[in-house]
Amino acid sequence: MNLSKKVLAFFVIFVIFSSLVYQVKFIPISTGSDNGTILFVDPETLIVEPGQIFTLSVCVANVNNLCRWFMGLSWDPKVIELEPVSSSAISEGSFLRNVGLTFFRVSTYTAGSGFLSYISSELMLPTSASGSGVLLSARFKAVSEGETKIRIVNSALYDNARQTLQHDVKYGQVSVESVLHDLLVNLDVQSSVVVSELTDIRISVKNCGEVEERNVNVNILINGSLAQSVTISSILCGEAYNFSYGWRPSDLGVYNVSVVVLPAIGESMLENNVKQVFIHVLPNVHDIAVFLDCPKHVDLNQSILLNVTVINLGGFEEKIANVTLNILSPAEQMEEVWNVPTLKPGDFYKVGYFWQPKNEGNYTVTVRVPALLEESDFNNNVYSVQVVVSRHTKANILVVSDDGGYYQLYGTSLKEFKLALDQGGYFYDVWIESVNGTIVDSSVLKPYDIVIWTCGDYAGWVIEPCEAQAIADYVNNGGNILMEGEKFVFNLVKRGEYALLNNVLSVQYLAYSVETSGLAPSAAHLINEGLGEVYWMTVPTRYPDGVVPIGAAFSAMHYIGTNYSAVTVVDGSETGKGSVVYYSFSLFNLPIESRNILVENCIRWFNRWGVSVVLGRILHAPCESVSFVYGDFAHGSLECDLMAGGMLYSLLAEEQKQLFADEVNMTELSTNIVCLFGNPTSNGIVSLLNATGNLPIILYQNNNTCVIAVENRTIYQLSYTDLANRSAFVVQTCKIGNMTLLVVYGLDWRGMWAAGLYLSRVICRNLRDYYEPYYVFEWADMNGDLKPQVDEIVKVVC
Repeated sequence: MNLSKKVLAFFVIFVIFSSLVYQVKFIPISTGSDNGTILFVDPETLIVEPGQIFTLSVCVANVNNLCRWFMGLSWDPKVIELEPVSSSAISEGSFLRNVGLTFFRVSTYTAGSGFLSYISSELMLPTSASGSGVLLSARFKAVSEGETKIRIVNSALYDNARQTLQHDVKYGQVSVESVLHDLLVNLDVQSSVVVSELTDIRISVKNCGEVEERNVNVNILINGSLAQSVTISSILCGEAYNFSYGWRPSDLGVYNVSVVVLPAIGESMLENNVKQVFIHVLPNVHDIAVFLDCPKHVDLNQSILLNVTVINLGGFEEKIANVTLNILSPAEQMEEVWNVPTLKPGDFYKVGYFWQPKNEGNYTVTVRVPALLEESDFNNNVYSVQVVVSRHTKANILVVSDDGGYYQLYGTSLKEFKLALDQGGYFYDVWIESVNGTIVDSSVLKPYDIVIWTCGDYAGWVIEPCEAQAIADYVNNGGNILMEGEKFVFNLVKRGEYALLNNVLSVQYLAYSVETSGLAPSAAHLINEGLGEVYWMTVPTRYPDGVVPIGAAFSAMHYIGTNYSAVTVVDGSETGKGSVVYYSFSLFNLPIESRNILVENCIRWFNRWGVSVVLGRILHAPCESVSFVYGDFAHGSLECDLMAGGMLYSLLAEEQKQLFADEVNMTELSTNIVCLFGNPTSNGIVSLLNATGNLPIILYQNNNTCVIAVENRTIYQLSYTDLANRSAFVVQTCKIGNMTLLVVYGLDWRGMWAAGLYLSRVICRNLRDYYEPYYVFEWADMNGDLKPQVDEIVKVVC
């Protein structure tokens, strides 16, 4: 007997022995069947998307008298995985359960193995099932792109006589592919309608993706409240579903009309799922208004564009004869007349005129339209601006137009910033990226006190990494910047570039799009002075980024109905760097008057010179760049001067010079910033500055009264007889040549004590609130201990 015959004989004996002793049954894995019985995966092939949850079934076909089955399943766990990741993702099918009670078992699953070794079901009663049906269902989740076989392994089928049933096995295959889902909504409605009239809002939802979308939900909202909800059963690829909604507004005002398409499963491009417009509901009156965009300061021989706008604010179609522009000065006058077309309610007519003044001096520029026969309000039919024409001086503002990106409809707000600066009479230079190139470092920015960086509605690739670094360097070195744009923060986050957000703007990005009707002041501040609620003049392209302040930043204005910041401010006096203002919207969406006020306020705030600015520089000054000068060494109140100055000195980041007033004179001081502590009686330098009128606040003392005056006007006085339980102190700043002074003194020793307390514990901790050049505070003893406490001090003059 050769070797192969010996091995075969041994194997036969082993099988017989094992069957008799251990009752082991050997199962054929996949054998052909005479009657065409098949085990197969349904569906045989399936294409799903990453993250999609789906169900596969294992079925049997053409089986006779089946009463028991078992099998294993395998797949690639890198492509798909059980959902949930346990044996509970497997459930029994109906084929055997339709016949009677079954005993169903699944082996324990090891996460990440892609293999279930044992799944079985057996009828508990002596019966069987014939035909075709589902044996089991398996729930999966697509993990990543790729392909995997769904293999049926070690399968066995038994009839009611416990005999194996021969069968074929067919595997299944799952492909995980990224499929584009993209729903686009459009909204068509008049921008102005008349109150109580029926308005047709036309809506279109288009399937721009690669697969059919079913059960598409569309919501129509008016001022945030749901007006109608529509479910579209199916939209094929490339097709659109159109419908309309009839709206009859009952009140005047600006209405926010939004259409929101709920995202399809797997849809990631959500920008076009929302469409929003603002509709002006006008009254049933006749009202024509005229407006003029004109700078208040013009360079001699410079050509500027005057923009004239005629608006129909009423509810009737109007025929206006003309609009007239007059420019008058003692040495020059001219007139220009334009015919105006018929204007429907809410429509406007714009015309531009290039004006090049020939003489220096004061000009009056006026536009007017004739009143309508039925018009009752004539105040808005005339608009005038006083203009000063002079020769050009050096600009201290740079406007950067970041127009090098993409995904924009309007572009940057360069024109709007220029108009606001022109109206304020500011000199500025302009840098346009598409013309001048990318700003590669801060050398372009450093010559300017203020930089305005406009991105407008650009949503793609604005503020390149080198520009972000240039901005950071500029601010870190004391430069002030105003940054504007509704989507550049989203773009930075998408690129994973957070340095500008965290270290310059000091904001956290929370939402892609803030649906709101406009802005509102968050708290009283110079930046929002003269502004109440401001509603959009034009609808934002994609709506602003949703951000909140972090760190030292605070919100000067927020979006109406939200907690998101619209105007975020970082006060450089608190950080030791430059100041930052960030508009998370496009300036061109605001009404002309409001945006001009906002820009003007920001420039005024950047240019402020007061206690907060000087104290901020002192607190963060480099070593020995500030001189602390206390009262005369021999004076009896020196101890209080030292105490008050010492309270501020303890807060400094670096050591500074400390001197006594009688040991030095002003010309000997080598630092650019000097802190003077002590009143004119105790500090000789303060006495000299007070006597020569070099301080904004002057102290006059006689035998009975202390008088504090500004420009020969008394602003506070106190009798010496009241100094036992009452006093006052002054905190003021001024410039003498290249030297910046902070002067702090009390009327007596208790006033000096109170000054040190309040300066260190209140003012230095709330610098943003103290931007005026001088303040007078009063202390009044409230608890009878004759010792100043912070809560006994009030601001009386600023």
